[in-house]
Amino acid sequence: MVLIGHVVLFNPLLTNDSIGGGFVFNMLLLLHALPALFLYVLGRLALARRQENMGIIAMGGAAFLFFMWISELVRVFFHPGGHIGLRLGVQQGELYAYSLVWLICAVGLLAAASMLKNGLLRAAGMALVALVAGKVFIIDMAGLHGILRALSFIGLGIVLMGIGWAYQRVFAQDRDTPEETGGETVRKGGGRE
Repeated sequence: MVLIGHVVLFNPLLTNDSIGGGFVFNMLLLLHALPALFLYVLGRLALARRQENMGIIAMGGAAFLFFMWISELVRVFFHPGGHIGLRLGVQQGELYAYSLVWLICAVGLLAAASMLKNGLLRAAGMALVALVAGKVFIIDMAGLHGILRALSFIGLGIVLMGIGWAYQRVFAQDRDTPEETGGETVRKGGGRE
């Protein structure tokens, strides 16, 4: 109900209703950020009680609502005045800002996944990187002109190279770390000791 109601039925992007307030403290905080926090807590509780399906669904919903909130904050920045409806159009700088903010979120997710050894965060981070790459090649290619188009491609390339380099280092460490299995040590690369 939260996802359908807050993302589709009552979303100011679609209804063009005023969000009121300022940049952060506005109706989007109630529509997306607080329900995302609620779903995150619900997901953690469900995972602690070994209800994995419920936990994964709640955490996925929390991630999606947080993504919506961050994206709509970018829209608020470029369309001050309380109205962020899609009928206002999208500016070139706004297109670039979405790519930049989403890449920052993706890198943050991948860093958290690496520190916490969490496969779910890693999958979410990689999905967001794929979304940004698709956006840059499909939408930014058509919507951006001049220096912003070049910066979009250069920024994506640098981030992708950085992620590749970091993954090589992380995976190299994971392969060299022994893992205990039933009395004998097995290296993740396949060798036994």
